[in-house]
Amino acid sequence: NDADEGAFQASGIIGSIVGAVIALLVYRAVNGRGTRHVV
Repeated sequence: NDADEGAFQASGIIGSIVGAVIALLVYRAVNGRGTRHVV
């Protein structure tokens, strides 16, 4: 089941990226309340 394990690792990496993006969006949303700074 090497294929299944590889797919699991890939989904884990994708999950980490998605989690990081969501965390970044939340961070920017919280910090961006006071200033309307769009990068």
